[in-house]
Amino acid sequence: MDRHHRLLHLTLKHAAENPHDTKMAAIVAIGSKPISKGYNQVKSHPKQKCLFNPRRLLHAELAAIIGCNLDALVGATIYVARRYMNGMPALAKPCPMCHEILLAVGIKRVYYTIGGTPENIEFGTYRVGYSKGGGDAYRDQTTVRND
Repeated sequence: MDRHHRLLHLTLKHAAENPHDTKMAAIVAIGSKPISKGYNQVKSHPKQKCLFNPRRLLHAELAAIIGCNLDALVGATIYVARRYMNGMPALAKPCPMCHEILLAVGIKRVYYTIGGTPENIEFGTYRVGYSKGGGDAYRDQTTVRND
């Protein structure tokens, strides 16, 4: 199992531990080492305002980022997983607001669950940033993998 599968499985496991109704979690990693994890929560954090999120809902990606030294995030990877109540992986692609936050803090790659089974996770990945043609990489470079 490669590091991306290992970290997605770990993220999916953490999503199951989330007490919120929407079982979603995120892990920030540098190389193959996780440095922070977060869950979606109905609460706020003082750092939310500087990270473009004035809402009371703390997304899993933002919760994981808040747990890090922001200077250490340049070039990092984030793994995002969502789990249905029956344990099956679900679509967890970061929303446009979270994408902008990932771009602002310097995270370079996103891996997220799409579906599959807990043993055989289907996932997508994209580079955070903008493509050479001026398009948004959030839409242009998403690929689906199941290996």
